[in-house]
Parts: sequence; structure tokens; C-alpha cells
Amino acid sequence: MNDTFRLGKYCVDNRISLDDLKRLVPVVKQEKEQEFKTSLSQMDTLSQQKVKTGKIFVDCQDHIIVNHIGQVLDDKKQEVLICEFAIANYPEILSVSQIRTMLKTFGFNVSTKSVIVYVSRINKKIPSSSSGKYLKSIYKRGYVWNYPARIKQK
Repeated sequence: MNDTFRLGKYCVDNRISLDDLKRLVPVVKQEKEQEFKTSLSQMDTLSQQKVKTGKIFVDCQDHIIVNHIGQVLDDKKQEVLICEFAIANYPEILSVSQIRTMLKTFGFNVSTKSVIVYVSRINKKIPSSSSGKYLKSIYKRGYVWNYPARIKQK
């Protein structure tokens, strides 16, 4: 039995009308927008900070990623913004559409494929440690930052 048929059967069995479903769409859309605003505000709290996560440092002010000896691993703004967004929302799974929307907020109009390429580049540039890649892929759901982060004291 396919998903559409099961959903239809569920709605009929539970007396859920098409009008009821239509009223749900704006509510769900509003909830997603609120979640995104919360995610961005969490990212904003890191905007002037230097964060240690795993064996790397992410300088959110200068938008660079450096290793423990100060060598720059990544300075491409889109890629660093993705890392900052994932770190700020650790341990939440971020969908590709959330990442795209975040990049659009910062003026980068990118496609879904571009986001996937950026994540691939991030994982190539930042060497994995014993716990795996820094930006971990969750099959068919999105990406999650793999390490807890703490703000480095100045």
C-alpha cells in the first residue's frame, strides 16, 4: 500500500477533511519559519567568537577555520558559514533546504547541489579525527556537526 493511499485512509477513518488539512499548512509553515529564526539567532550568538570544536578552531568573526597550530584549513565564506550554522545548532540535524535558506540570508544564492558540494569540500579540507568527519551526513535527512563546541576565552 503506498503512502498516499494510507494517508487518505487515515484521514477518512479519523474524519479529517480537506479543509482541516488546508488549515494545517500555514501552521506548519509558521512553525518552520520560527525554528529557522531560532537557528539563526543561535548562530548570531557566535558571531564575534572563536569556537573550539574537536581539534579545530572556528573564528566566527573572521570566517576562517584553523587547526591547533594556527594553519588555515578553510577561509571560503560559504563553507565557514555552513560550519558556523551547524556548530551553533549542535546537535540538531540541518536539512539542505535550511542550509540553503541560511546562505540566502547572507547573500549567497545557491542550489541544493551546491550545498552538497560545499559540505563535501568542508569534509575534505578539515581532516577527520578518531570520531569521524566534522560535518556528518544523516541519510536523507541532512547534516549534523559531529563535535560539541565551546567558546574560547580571549
